[in-house]
Amino acid sequence: MNGDIVATAPVINMSLGFIVMVFMASFVGAVAQVTSGFGYAITLMSILPLFVPDFLVAVAATGVITTIQSTISAWQYRKNIQWKLLPPLIGCFLLVSFFAIYFAATHPVDMLRRPMGAFLIILAVYFMFFAGKIKIKGGTVAGCVSGSISGLTGGLFAVGGPPAVVYLLSATSSNVAYMGTLQTFFFITGIYANIVRFANGLFTYPVLLITAPAILGLLIGARLGTILFDKLNPTRLRQLVYAIMMASGLSILITG
Repeated sequence: MNGDIVATAPVINMSLGFIVMVFMASFVGAVAQVTSGFGYAITLMSILPLFVPDFLVAVAATGVITTIQSTISAWQYRKNIQWKLLPPLIGCFLLVSFFAIYFAATHPVDMLRRPMGAFLIILAVYFMFFAGKIKIKGGTVAGCVSGSISGLTGGLFAVGGPPAVVYLLSATSSNVAYMGTLQTFFFITGIYANIVRFANGLFTYPVLLITAPAILGLLIGARLGTILFDKLNPTRLRQLVYAIMMASGLSILITG
């Protein structure tokens, strides 16, 4: 494995506008994550590819930052984890994401931009009109199917949460069990995906540049979201995330 393709990535111009953009994307994503259990990676990958010159830099940076976020949340909900649901979900994710990340590291970056745009549009349509209407029973087969889809989208786009969300919303016994199990899934799979990306040469200096303002936005957004949790309207906030997702997906799909 090697990162020859990524080694040619252009250097990112860390202008004030770019830093503010990364910070705000991370901030909004963190608030969404606190209210729904997901949405952080989706928000970052809806915005970063519009400004970051190399798609895989955006993917790798998102992978690092979301793992930090999930580590904090998994620890917070550690007493509510339903461990029995995780083995098939995580096992199939690990297998599929390994090959997805290797494919991303060894093929031209432009191949992934339009698929990413289409994926964001599909996600936005699903969450706007069909979320909550699809019920999946917990089990080895359902967990493995969800984990495989999550591994594919997570490996290619660093957005592996939605398939796991659909599965765990139906399979867990309570809201806190859903949150704890989902964040533990993000934590374990995030560490693994980052290791595989590192082995494939996807951790570069531009990735580190993006993570600094994003981590600041994450910490402030998560704190503010926790304080204002009871006052926010989670439904409207998620609708905003989906609207951003739809608009960004269309932009990426059209411009390539």
